[in-house]
Amino acid sequence: MGLLSAGAPHTGKPRFERVAKTFLVVCLMLAAGCYEVDQEVILASEAIAIPGLPGTYEDRDDPTKSTVVSNVPDSNDYRFKSGSDSGYLRAVPLRDDIYIVQVKYDDDRVYYLLFCRYAAGPGGGFQFLEVAASPEQIDVLAREHGVQIDTDAVMMVDTVDGPRDAILSFMRAHPDSFLTPG
Repeated sequence: MGLLSAGAPHTGKPRFERVAKTFLVVCLMLAAGCYEVDQEVILASEAIAIPGLPGTYEDRDDPTKSTVVSNVPDSNDYRFKSGSDSGYLRAVPLRDDIYIVQVKYDDDRVYYLLFCRYAAGPGGGFQFLEVAASPEQIDVLAREHGVQIDTDAVMMVDTVDGPRDAILSFMRAHPDSFLTPG
């Protein structure tokens, strides 16, 4: 899938259908590279600004639908609104042009963590990165960083449990070989 722009088509997993629909419009999510956590992992003090992110993104499948992304004053947070869905997102750099992004819906108690590559400038955008490692590789990485991975086969989601710093360390430890364009 190359670089994604507003409204790129997606194949969402059931638990993340709502998240994927909104965030593909915003250019920030594919379910295959997403982890669910029950706590804020990227703190406001750690978040960075993403140049060029604020704006209105039309859905390529339905041009009558759009998502509006705006800066939160005096912070590096962003708000998004898509139909009845709204929330915020934050990002921290992983390495080079790869970022860890945290998504939180206003009416949801969980947070979503994902990876994406960002290219600035004309023709740039976000490219979603799927976690292409085996479950065994992810389990080893999780144990090395003091977190527990629980895979819900029904909801098709990987939940990460552990201290905030350990979860962020686990996310930062994903090598390039574990990440593949979505």
